Amino acid sequence: MLRQLLGLRVPVIQAPMYGVSTPALVAEVAKHGALGSYGAGVLPPADVRKDLTEIVRLVPDKRFNFNVFVETSMPSAVNDSASNWDAYDRLLQPVRAALHLEGPTVSPEVGSGTATTSFLDEHLALAQEFRPSVVSFCFGVLDRAVIRDLQAFSLVVGTATSVEEAQVLVDAGVDAIVAQVGTAFVGTPESGAPAVWKAALGPQATSQSTTVTRGLTGRPARMFRNALVEVLQPYEELAASSPRQRHRMRDIFQRKQAQYMALLAGQSHRMCDAHTTVEAVLRRLVE
Repeated sequence: MLRQLLGLRVPVIQAPMYGVSTPALVAEVAKHGALGSYGAGVLPPADVRKDLTEIVRLVPDKRFNFNVFVETSMPSAVNDSASNWDAYDRLLQPVRAALHLEGPTVSPEVGSGTATTSFLDEHLALAQEFRPSVVSFCFGVLDRAVIRDLQAFSLVVGTATSVEEAQVLVDAGVDAIVAQVGTAFVGTPESGAPAVWKAALGPQATSQSTTVTRGLTGRPARMFRNALVEVLQPYEELAASSPRQRHRMRDIFQRKQAQYMALLAGQSHRMCDAHTTVEAVLRRLVE
């Protein structure tokens, strides 16, 4: 159904991985008949505008997916109290010391779960301006009225990690709930992933190379093991909702040190290639 609605030759949606999905990657995926996706993540609106301008130049029919982070919580039993965050910050003290960081660069309100810093409104305004074929969102759910406004020009897609989350999205009126293909594109030349992430992909990885943890994102996610994962994994009960957690760890991630990054990995990461092309990935997926 989506394939026909979007006019795709290849029934593949490249995941809108924040920091990986460059305009070049979006365009290369679109060039080969699949749906390229751009993740705005926590990028400042000016940077997102620049990237969207480039994407529209490369994909003039606007057949691409624009993804935004929603800073509202999905159903969760996670402890998001101030005392929980204090304990979480204590766990990260050795990491910050190793990176010569003083502390989390967020306000106390963010730590207590009462506020976050978000560019969601600005990113949604850019969606209205550039009008991509698909607007998707993750980590939370958009208001029903916002979804209706977007549906005037775009298919609206939500992402879910459980049946409960999927039901929330259905009730909100999304057009689709999607399963995305992400890790397969990390190793491509157009990907914005750092070299250490690309190098971790492939058959040299073992069953011990990755682990599923809530310690870095607040939700179950497969990660390549590194120092940060090892520090946080024993304390997953302290992991809070993903948007707030991401804000508290922003200073750590900004250092871009291999041992202190969130290196996501899908189940088939051993089948990926650090030197593959977008065309080869798509061909393998549809064979």
